[in-house]
Amino acid sequence: FALAELQRLHAKVAAPDKAEGLLAQALETAESQGAVQYRLRGLCAALELPGDSASAFKTSARAQLSALLETLTEHQDGPEMQRAHNLMQVSV
Repeated sequence: FALAELQRLHAKVAAPDKAEGLLAQALETAESQGAVQYRLRGLCAALELPGDSASAFKTSARAQLSALLETLTEHQDGPEMQRAHNLMQVSV
């Protein structure tokens, strides 16, 4: 399961022009492994990337995060869920 998290962290320290591709890879890994928490983190990281908030990648990440948040019912007051909800409000 940790592969998706390692890929997300790699994207975080990568050059900006490589970060999006690395995050896409992390999200794909998390999805294929059913790693919901890592997917949540990856989608948040995608919305935090510098650059155009209307890019296709961020628009897709926003839609995926919205759908994911609808399915998660536990730990709504936890820091990662609060971060995700805050990002959804900021990126509207």
